[in-house]
Amino acid sequence: MTTKQHNDHQSMIFEFLIAPFFFKTPFEDYLAEMTSKQKELLSETLSDVEQLTAFFSEYHEEMKQYYLTVPYNSSITLTLYFYLLNQKKDPKTIKEVVALFKNLSKEEVKYVLSLLLSNDFSETTEKDFDYITMIETSDLKADEKWYWLQAFKHPQEFMTGLCDLILTFQPIYQPFYQKYQKEREEFAKTFEIEKTLLKVGTIGEEFVSKLLDSPYKIFFLSPYLIVLSIIQYSSLTNLPSFITVSSKITELLDTKEQLDNDDLTTLLKVISDVTRYDILIASTKPNIKIKAIAENLGITSSAVTFHIQKLINSKLLTINKTDDNVKYNLNKELLKDVIKKLENDLLDDN
Repeated sequence: MTTKQHNDHQSMIFEFLIAPFFFKTPFEDYLAEMTSKQKELLSETLSDVEQLTAFFSEYHEEMKQYYLTVPYNSSITLTLYFYLLNQKKDPKTIKEVVALFKNLSKEEVKYVLSLLLSNDFSETTEKDFDYITMIETSDLKADEKWYWLQAFKHPQEFMTGLCDLILTFQPIYQPFYQKYQKEREEFAKTFEIEKTLLKVGTIGEEFVSKLLDSPYKIFFLSPYLIVLSIIQYSSLTNLPSFITVSSKITELLDTKEQLDNDDLTTLLKVISDVTRYDILIASTKPNIKIKAIAENLGITSSAVTFHIQKLINSKLLTINKTDDNVKYNLNKELLKDVIKKLENDLLDDN
């Protein structure tokens, strides 16, 4: 297993780049995604979240134009940063990041945009990748497609606008970041990555072993970001994997050991979508491919990927990856727990 790759300044940069993307969600929606146990654990941070979502809401239109995102993958700011790290460039401050962003060529900016939009060329090659067609046939909304097209057509102007926003947000977010510095540092000292990943329940041992035996970076984030994620770009050969964890993630995972009413209703919401339920059924079949599921259901591959990520996040699917093959497994134990709870709550005569 490789040595844990972590630097405080890299975690800082990562958090400053992801915060606007994370807090563009209205505060009410942020709370709606949480269980009562999560709200209790994060109660001391909620006033900060409310302030941050209120601030970033004032920049809603600017963020739609420059903070390009796709729901199944990542955001443009992070993908640009990952590209720099893969090029073995390691800026120490936000100003250094912005300077390097501005120095990227038109071709480099377009390449990074394509990594984000195409989910790392997962089912095509760079040679036959048609940026414009991919945008037009994507699940993005009409105004989002317009911003993507403008970014491709005018990459340097796009980068200027994005960098100006990053520098605008930096001093606003600074005090919130500093507030949780000690908590992040203490968490990083005791964090056990393999144990935590396996505790998630959505990925198998083979996948974890393969992931940790290859180069990766790990980022420790403030508690209210509520994240444990793995972002992989096979095209970034020097550093294909990035792992992010918030400082309360271990405690949050520990609260999920027993199914409660919040967990149950969340799971039922996830599978209440007919398309997602069909994808749940299809994804567990042997040797199934995302492209085949998309063709069978008459939707795009990106839509299938988005729904599969929702199913993984809810632990209804687990994932194993060996070599170039990805296999999804139904979490039968979780479904048994759901059925058992429904029987106990609704069918028990006592």
